[in-house]
Amino acid sequence: MALLVGLVFFGPEELFRWTNQGPQQTSIVLLVQRIGPIWSFLFTAMGVALIGAATMRRWTIHAHVLAVFGWLFYGTSILLGSALSEPPAPIISGVMAAGVAGIHYALIQAHQEAGST
Repeated sequence: MALLVGLVFFGPEELFRWTNQGPQQTSIVLLVQRIGPIWSFLFTAMGVALIGAATMRRWTIHAHVLAVFGWLFYGTSILLGSALSEPPAPIISGVMAAGVAGIHYALIQAHQEAGST
């Protein structure tokens, strides 16, 4: 999933921009993307790291740590952008991204208990 999101962020802005955004609504996701292709590279790196860890059976915890950071950064950006917007923007994507980060955190705990590296 992270790899697909990264590929979408490499596309045109219309693919990931919320079109009903008013002039007083702040999108931290877009502000970060305007700095550079940060989301594109972050999500692609997360996807490649997770696929690589699954196929090589090494560095699984590291890959999940990267995924926790990436999804939580993305989710927090959406949630903060909504909090700073007037009227507030929808937060469902931010909540889902934070949930995915929680799932990866749980996978880190499971891999540590199983003795994975």
